[in-house]
Amino acid sequence: MKNFFYLFVTLLIFSCSESDEAEPDSVKRYLISNIFKETGSYTIFNNNTVLDLTNTDFIDFKITTNQFNVNYSYHDLLDPNNANCYEDKSMGGGYTILVDNENAFTVQFNSPDRKYEYTYGSSGSIKLKTTGTSGFGGTWTSDSVLELSNQEEFDTFKLRAPNKC
Repeated sequence: MKNFFYLFVTLLIFSCSESDEAEPDSVKRYLISNIFKETGSYTIFNNNTVLDLTNTDFIDFKITTNQFNVNYSYHDLLDPNNANCYEDKSMGGGYTILVDNENAFTVQFNSPDRKYEYTYGSSGSIKLKTTGTSGFGGTWTSDSVLELSNQEEFDTFKLRAPNKC
């Protein structure tokens, strides 16, 4: 009976331990080992009409010395310029990695002048803070959350949006 008790306690300890897969040891490694999905909204002014639009971005990060990320964007409402399409938004050259550690990955782009700060979020998400400069000498900031996606959803998305922007 005593051995059974020890076995029960051991099983209880293992069952209570964290069962989620551990995050890679750096945000950069986490980014390049997953596909992320970002859903957002934006407003454009077109022909004296304000259009409120939504967009879904699937982001498959490829980070090399000449390229930073591949971002396929699907605009799913009536944007006349970008309806039902995907776009390769790879950014080549002209950037500096400012931070690369286990908790953050920050990239500064020269043109356009933007800074992307990636940190771990909750439940496998990544928090993204983007800072840029406007043409009027001011700055702007945008906060997003990138949720983990999978290859099947990404491939389905590309099939739904077969036209290049």
